[in-house]
Amino acid sequence: MRITVLLLLLLAVPARAAPVDVAYTLSALGVTVMEITARLDVSDRGYRVEARSQTTGAAAMFVRGGQTTISEGGWRGTATVPQRYRADGVWRGEQRRTHLDFETGRPVLRSLLPALEPQREAVPPARLAGTIDTLSALVWMARLAGLDGRCDGRIMTFDGRRLQEWTVRTEGRQEVVAMGGAFRGPALRCAITTQLIAGFRGDETRETAGRLFPGTVWLGQVSPHLPPIPVRADLESTMFGAVRVDLVRVVDSR
Repeated sequence: MRITVLLLLLLAVPARAAPVDVAYTLSALGVTVMEITARLDVSDRGYRVEARSQTTGAAAMFVRGGQTTISEGGWRGTATVPQRYRADGVWRGEQRRTHLDFETGRPVLRSLLPALEPQREAVPPARLAGTIDTLSALVWMARLAGLDGRCDGRIMTFDGRRLQEWTVRTEGRQEVVAMGGAFRGPALRCAITTQLIAGFRGDETRETAGRLFPGTVWLGQVSPHLPPIPVRADLESTMFGAVRVDLVRVVDSR
């Protein structure tokens, strides 16, 4: 799901592992439509991220659903190297599942529910080399910010159906006050765009489905044990249109 994918921007690598729980709300037209929680466990040996999303309020009457997503991996220099990705949930009463393992630098699809739609083109295997899962892409982006205070780069992601290109660009620093007082201070402002490259459905035009989805994410230092993580985001989603994401809670286990 593109929203979940864009919201859960995570960590660079601290010297020691320390699980941290964070919570976000996602709002459209000023109304909360989704709640997201995540447990971040990152060390110099690798990372494990477990995120849970659930529609809430009036939105749940029309788009009822929730999902648990887990991503695990390690590092190769400054690069993020995923090992396993699991996404399981139910949306609009339909079971959803995407299980990926990563072998020799490319994703291997282990399970996909619903099955790939007949009208959707399959992503050519040759284009999967070097791609990573969506949560690992977010770990990569935050890792860049944690290492040198910038967020410039490009990566390709595969979610079992679609190949997307992510482009991230540093826009400077800005004072941010997060909802509920979870964060107040300077944050790194990052412009992010995602674009569908392959995996189009036959019933959609490439001009529409392949357009750029822009957004802005602010990364702030919320804990002395973590590099900057998202404290606010303004994004565009296929489900809710323009959305606002706010960090509302941080629980450090130390």
